[in-house]
Amino acid sequence: MEGKMLKQKLLIITTLLCILIPVHGFAFDGTGIWDYTEGFKTNTCGEPNIQESGEVGILQTGSTFIIIDALTLDWAGEGTISGNTYTFSDTWCEGDGTVTQTVTIVLSSDTYGVGSVYWTYIEGGYKCDGNHNFTVSKQLQAAPVSDATGKWNFTQSGLVDYCGDFPTPPATGYLDVTQTGNKITATDNLGNQYNGFVDGSDYTVLRSYLPQGGGRMTEWGMLTLNSETQGSGKFGFAWDDDCYECWGNWNISLTKEVPVSTYTITASASAGGTISPSGGVTVVAGESQGFQITPASGYTISDVLVDNSSVGAVTSYTFSNVSADHTISVIFKRIPFLSFLSILLE
Repeated sequence: MEGKMLKQKLLIITTLLCILIPVHGFAFDGTGIWDYTEGFKTNTCGEPNIQESGEVGILQTGSTFIIIDALTLDWAGEGTISGNTYTFSDTWCEGDGTVTQTVTIVLSSDTYGVGSVYWTYIEGGYKCDGNHNFTVSKQLQAAPVSDATGKWNFTQSGLVDYCGDFPTPPATGYLDVTQTGNKITATDNLGNQYNGFVDGSDYTVLRSYLPQGGGRMTEWGMLTLNSETQGSGKFGFAWDDDCYECWGNWNISLTKEVPVSTYTITASASAGGTISPSGGVTVVAGESQGFQITPASGYTISDVLVDNSSVGAVTSYTFSNVSADHTISVIFKRIPFLSFLSILLE
């Protein structure tokens, strides 16, 4: 029995912390990483009273919150919020019995709170219970090092699946990321949306849902940006249907797509000839673009203006290593009749 309850204690503690997350319309904002410390316990099951400590990651979305063990990444849960009070209830199997617990946390600020845990263990006709108090404090989040907003292509590998039947994640894909201060949202190429928070160059994202097979699935990502365009880390999952829990993870590397700079060259010609290409011509930064100038019968080139400056009566012009918008315009003039006639007689 003692070994069974040890697991319960760890889950209780992580669970408890879960409750710390407020957001818009609630008393506090608890999204982030929290340290927890348990106090002295009562336990009618006979297990020695000990102190526990650890870290959990928390994300609040509306009146609910997701919590995950920030150190082992093998457990996650979901709770509800009312004002500054956070509540979490959970049931799971231990050996031949069942543990049911209720956790209540009251925050007094964005970074500090106290709570209590009450649990009951039932195995056939045997029943025992216990409770304890604890404190929680949120770790200070560092200002973001980078703005990750944009499209990130990723490559995944090395799936470790302790469930045995988790679908293999796609080898490649992308994440569309929006970052506002220390908050972040990311939507992958399959339409799955994650929400999370930023601590310096570290990014934590979470999402929780009810899969078709039952239970609750929580997926998470813990990533670090090595530069403005490169990152790496892990994605994973934790699945729980009360009496059974399992988890897994895989490696991920990311590369940000850098938008290509382009410029526009506007080409025009007067009556009496053509310039090709014409109109607004898009040119990638650093590349070149040439133009051909052709007068119509009975006309000749009078002048070619590049950015409103004359370059003479040239029949072609090339913009090299383009780094700005430009204009090119051609002026044609009619050839005098006698000159035109002499040309025809040659």
